[in-house]
Amino acid sequence: DPRLIPMPTRNLSELIAGLSCCGVFVGTDGGAMHLAVATHCYVVALFEKRPEKIGHWYPWATEHKIIQGSRPAIESIGPRVVAQAAREFFRKTPRC
Repeated sequence: DPRLIPMPTRNLSELIAGLSCCGVFVGTDGGAMHLAVATHCYVVALFEKRPEKIGHWYPWATEHKIIQGSRPAIESIGPRVVAQAAREFFRKTPRC
């Protein structure tokens, strides 16, 4: 697998700059996910098990995979499922 790089950022400008260097974004539903979509990353989005959120807030403008756990909490999503979804996108992008 390609190297995974965590990117802690202090502000919005740093976050956007970091995302612009990514080929694949893995993260929860939120502002960073939507910014990743805007930078045309492949997106692996972790969502709470709430259909109304997915139907309204999914990353519609880019190729993506949505992962939900068996319970409403994000913590119910297993790391193997996330890793498998990310690997599929790693194979597709030249940036990784």
